[in-house]
Amino acid sequence: MSEFQREHRYYVAKVSDVKKYLTDCERSILAALLGKLTAGRVQDDKDPLICAVVERDWPEYEPTWAAIETRMTSYREAVWPVSRAAD
Repeated sequence: MSEFQREHRYYVAKVSDVKKYLTDCERSILAALLGKLTAGRVQDDKDPLICAVVERDWPEYEPTWAAIETRMTSYREAVWPVSRAAD
């Protein structure tokens, strides 16, 4: 079984950073792009994308990654229970 690898799967912009670092025009463009993504998800019959974000300097960051790794490793073992020795 391959080792668990962290993946970059989302773009995240902190609201306070958007307000501080983007112009009004850039904020409008960002809002339009996010609206387009949301509409695409609806068209594909997907739920709205709602996430919890844990910043790297928070004490919950590494425990959160550990929980995700445990879940993904357990999932792989449940779906592919054949041991490497059987290969």
